[in-house]
Amino acid sequence: MLKKIMFVLVLVIFMVQAVSAIPTSYQRCEPSMNCIIGEYVFDNDYNILTNRICVINITYPNGSMYISNANMTNNTDGWHNYTINISTPIGFYRSLMCCNNSGDFECIDKSFILGATINSLNETLHNYEIHIQENNYNPGELVQIVATLTQAGVGISGKNLSMDIYYPNGAEYVSTNMTDKGGGVYIYNITAPFATGDYRVVIGYDSYVKSSKFTVSTMKSIIETEHDKTKEEVEEEIKRDTKKTRDFIAGLQAFLQSNFMLLIFIIIMIIVILALIAVGRKIAHRKGEESVEEYG
Repeated sequence: MLKKIMFVLVLVIFMVQAVSAIPTSYQRCEPSMNCIIGEYVFDNDYNILTNRICVINITYPNGSMYISNANMTNNTDGWHNYTINISTPIGFYRSLMCCNNSGDFECIDKSFILGATINSLNETLHNYEIHIQENNYNPGELVQIVATLTQAGVGISGKNLSMDIYYPNGAEYVSTNMTDKGGGVYIYNITAPFATGDYRVVIGYDSYVKSSKFTVSTMKSIIETEHDKTKEEVEEEIKRDTKKTRDFIAGLQAFLQSNFMLLIFIIIMIIVILALIAVGRKIAHRKGEESVEEYG
């Protein structure tokens, strides 16, 4: 049977009490100090595995990548580990450790907290919104992006809000921090690029990330877009009408080929034959009367 890598926690937690959304079992690292992220690697029979290649991915609290597929140190006792040293930002770092098992990757969550205690993380944010003044811009127009940060209904200032803007093709256009205007209001002004399309705006604070978008379009692109929409609507209407016609014809054919239609046809034919017989008899009767009168 193919052995599957499994991870055994060194520290067994007998009782876990959740605090908000952050479990108490997450490792905590001190800012600007070495912090070892690691795990023992065993097979299904609890034999130590020392020949596995393990990598780790670590994400900043704002969602951007800190470490991507970094090779971990492989010790002879099966302990695979990676040493980090991060000064800022304080917060919750998502981390994933994965080991290669003959082409199959087995992974385990190794997320950790930098600096802040769980209780203080629980109190960081209550409400977070992004607002863009207009949805549609012409190239060269001013785009003002506004984010509000509040706690218990009160604006929070003095925080670092990161902002990334991406081209319609997904490439990064701007990566910067927003300007703190006080009262929990943060803004960033940008000139609308000349490339038309939808621009994705991603704003991050601590471990929270929210996104919005704005659209850049010229009159020509608007006309082309509306034309494409109208063309699509007409094509869809034609398809619907064609389908209705086909369905009607198919239903009519099915009706004509049904036993009920055959019965109606037979009844009509009988009525026609009886009518012809009656007409024939009436004609013969008149001819008989005419012959009697002639010989009379």
